[in-house]
Amino acid sequence: RIHRVRASRNPAENTVALRAKAQVRRSNLIAIAVTKSVREIFNKPSHEKAQKAQKDKSACSA
Repeated sequence: RIHRVRASRNPAENTVALRAKAQVRRSNLIAIAVTKSVREIFNKPSHEKAQKAQKDKSACSA
């Protein structure tokens, strides 16, 4: 969530606020992209097969 910043009469302060908001937006987008790609990896059939094989392997060795 991006917090609102009051506009100042000082243009330099406004520029700083805009840059800070842009950095927050960028980092949020990166976090969303990473989350989506991780979710896609975990939803792939090959990953599910690997998980099942791992469970079977640990059950056999116990």
